[in-house]
Amino acid sequence: MSEEFNKRGFNATYLTGEHSVAEREEMIRRLEDEHDPLQIIFTVNIFNEGIDIPKENLILFLRPTESSTVFIQQLGRGIRKIVGKEFVTILDFIGNYQKSFVDPLAISGQINQKAFDTDSLRVAVTHEFADLPAGSYVDLDPISQKEILEKIVLWS
Repeated sequence: MSEEFNKRGFNATYLTGEHSVAEREEMIRRLEDEHDPLQIIFTVNIFNEGIDIPKENLILFLRPTESSTVFIQQLGRGIRKIVGKEFVTILDFIGNYQKSFVDPLAISGQINQKAFDTDSLRVAVTHEFADLPAGSYVDLDPISQKEILEKIVLWS
């Protein structure tokens, strides 16, 4: 992904568990430095928890996230408040369509899907979670919306 983004004019790098703590810290420092051209850090199985980059305003999910707890930890990387940060954009490319409604449920604080009324969930999906907290917005592509609604029918 880093290579592809660089080809398209973005200044990106990647970090894995094989990179040292010093290398990780240096990349974070560079990302936070407004004068450094680094725009994006792709990570592989790191930065899921215990990392704080308050200026971060874009999160791309490029792998399935089975655990709502891990998802919330990853989501939390971008929702830190800091002066001058007006928004965060979260793009879930995988969608994890089996449980793709977990994202907005986590945002709204309703992560226990078994306790969520399927009729209410159907309405929420149909209206793209219109009752999320102010400033939050979910845009479901038609295919994802259809898949979610079909799964809800199976649970009913």
